Amino acid sequence: MGVRMLSMIANAKQLLKLHSIHTRNQSDVPKGHIAVYVGEIQRKRFLVPISYLNHLRKS
Repeated sequence: MGVRMLSMIANAKQLLKLHSIHTRNQSDVPKGHIAVYVGEIQRKRFLVPISYLNHLRKS
């Protein structure tokens, strides 16, 4: 039971950290765009217009 509780606490801390990162970055993304992070070690941030996500490739 104790191990499970520690696991739940670790998961809750991780969720809170992700939420704080999301809300912090949410304000500096212009309306109609989405922030995309690329890379594992050296992350780079790109702002992509949402309209790009609706383009379908036609063959």
